[in-house]
Amino acid sequence: MTLPAEEMPRRCPGIKRDGSACPVPSELLIEEEDAPGTWWCFNHHPDYEDAREVARMKGGTRTALRNRRHRFLDKTDLGALKTPEDAQRWSAVIAESVATGVLNGSAARSALAAVELFVRSLEVVDHEARLAQLEQRASEDESLRQREAALRAAERRRTGADYLRRDTAPTGNGT
Repeated sequence: MTLPAEEMPRRCPGIKRDGSACPVPSELLIEEEDAPGTWWCFNHHPDYEDAREVARMKGGTRTALRNRRHRFLDKTDLGALKTPEDAQRWSAVIAESVATGVLNGSAARSALAAVELFVRSLEVVDHEARLAQLEQRASEDESLRQREAALRAAERRRTGADYLRRDTAPTGNGT
């Protein structure tokens, strides 16, 4: 017994790569305009080749964006981080990577925060070193001042006080 065309289940006449029949459900099939009664799925419809190409390109773009979301820079991209000049180079590489879409904003913010902390730590170490130098210099200056004061005191003791010397006695009418 043969079913009328309207009651027969619609099937895509396309064949998958493995040779099996296309399994797309009938409610997703598209009727061919040139041959009414022939139903195709999106992947096998002969008139939809351009639309499939656009879909493939969009799919590739979305996949690339999804993969790029977790993209990071490695040591070869950044180099060593030991000096303020290195921190400046890192910042430039990170900014360029974000601008060109190689690195996402979240990863860039984290990396730039680390660079900022590195620069701050360098400043703290530099300030501590400079403070230690200033304290050392102040200590040396105080020691020198004390030695000079001791030498002046010893010289005064050796020569006697000026007010006790005869040649410094007041002249004049002193009664």
